Amino acid sequence: QISTNFAAHRRFAWPFIADWLAGGPCGERLLLAGCGDGRHVRTALDLGRFTSVVALDVSAGMLAAAGCRLGADAASVTFLHSDVCNVPLPDAS
Repeated sequence: QISTNFAAHRRFAWPFIADWLAGGPCGERLLLAGCGDGRHVRTALDLGRFTSVVALDVSAGMLAAAGCRLGADAASVTFLHSDVCNVPLPDAS
């Protein structure tokens, strides 16, 4: 229930995150740790600057909300249900 409410009321990317995504490394793999409802994932996809996008969150509900927000674009994102202290990716990946 919290994830549904959260996603319904937080529609836009935070400006400082959007600015960082727009000016950061291009052509790199992007990990959005604590992706929440996917609003920053949406921004990253819209920018088209990253070779791949990985969205990680400890909440299955938030990952589901992110998938809903992204619609058909969700197929281009790797979703990981995990804690940021235990990211299930190889070192230096």
